[in-house]
Amino acid sequence: MELGEIITDAIKYPTSNIKALLLYIVLGFVIGIIEVLTGTTGMTSGTVKFQSGPILGIIGIILVLCISFLMLGFSTDVIKFSIERRADAPEIDFARQIMNGIKYIIVCVVYMIVPIIVMVVLGVIFQSWLATILGLIIAIIFAFALAIGICRLAKTDSLGHALDIGGAIEDLQAIGIGKVIITMVVATVVGFVIIFVLSFILGLILSIASSAVIAVVVAIFASMFDAWLLFYENRVMGLLYSDIA
Repeated sequence: MELGEIITDAIKYPTSNIKALLLYIVLGFVIGIIEVLTGTTGMTSGTVKFQSGPILGIIGIILVLCISFLMLGFSTDVIKFSIERRADAPEIDFARQIMNGIKYIIVCVVYMIVPIIVMVVLGVIFQSWLATILGLIIAIIFAFALAIGICRLAKTDSLGHALDIGGAIEDLQAIGIGKVIITMVVATVVGFVIIFVLSFILGLILSIASSAVIAVVVAIFASMFDAWLLFYENRVMGLLYSDIA
């Protein structure tokens, strides 16, 4: 697919699947509700506090982690549907999507560890600005390889296939490194411009009418914008990978 086709399709996709978009937003709100009810506020910021006791807190952590993995697995399925160039969105599949969410995290950790180790080794060897430059280049390459690795996970549900870094780099070359870079940069800019404009409009509304009701409405719409951006970005990656799938 050409760049224009990918961007246009990705912009339309979230709003063409409102049900899936709202479902994703509801899952996010459920996480917030669980944190409040179980006294595990601060999980999203990494500072967990068991305000309602350790037992209820542990239950809260387990539930939040399960839903978080479910959301990651659901996002992976959005990529899968995009690779297959399907116009519809996935449904909830608890067991498989939670497992894929866990796999998603593992893939991210593995792909991030490699450049970190290389950067540390280069820093020890060269101990100069050259190490920083080489490290950044390697980190960028692995960032793109990670995106392809997630696409490989989405396509096959296979952790082994996703962790095949050599295979991911081969896929990256097959698509075209230049095409991937240009598409991701342009898609990111377009996505954030759309979100910025919508957020600016919301900000104006909030400044004009600052009642509690309006604040809640704005918060809901802000969550919708975040979900829209995620669906949009996943759609872009899936369509990009579909050229070789």
